[in-house]
Amino acid sequence: MLPLLSRLCRRSSRCLIRVGSPVWLFTLVGPTDHQLFAQRPPAMTSFRHSKTIKALPTLDWIGIYEQLPPYSQWWKETAACAGIPLPDSRPDSVEFFYVNAVDFAPTPTDKPNRMVAAVTYASREQVFVSILRARDEKSIKHEMMHQILYWWGEEDWDDDARLEFKRCKLEILS
Repeated sequence: MLPLLSRLCRRSSRCLIRVGSPVWLFTLVGPTDHQLFAQRPPAMTSFRHSKTIKALPTLDWIGIYEQLPPYSQWWKETAACAGIPLPDSRPDSVEFFYVNAVDFAPTPTDKPNRMVAAVTYASREQVFVSILRARDEKSIKHEMMHQILYWWGEEDWDDDARLEFKRCKLEILS
């Protein structure tokens, strides 16, 4: 998995700049690389984290990655558990980004002081996840549930207290 992520990150030409301390803030730059590869610009424009080193030293701070093989099945299982029909082409349109930190505070957000291991920007169909959780079934399915609820038209799709998370055992403890 890591060589694949490394290749994708180099291919996307994303880079990050440190602008603060002791908390580190990184900003995505590279103005038109999304046009070269038909990617949408990332919804998360920066993040901060509490560590001074990357979780995996060989990877960039952030990068896009292709959905991993189990994701296809996880989309189906999550939608079935929620009792929501999964649109056939929609899961393939979701972009996944890794963040090379254990946890992070994304920007923009309506919860600026909350550290997370993953976040979904459902209207942009983008999921950002700690590199350490990219293969964690519960974490990824939790974010998939947010996206599925958004597609279904639920106004409170981002509410972790929704019944679907409990019923499907996808609660994330803070």
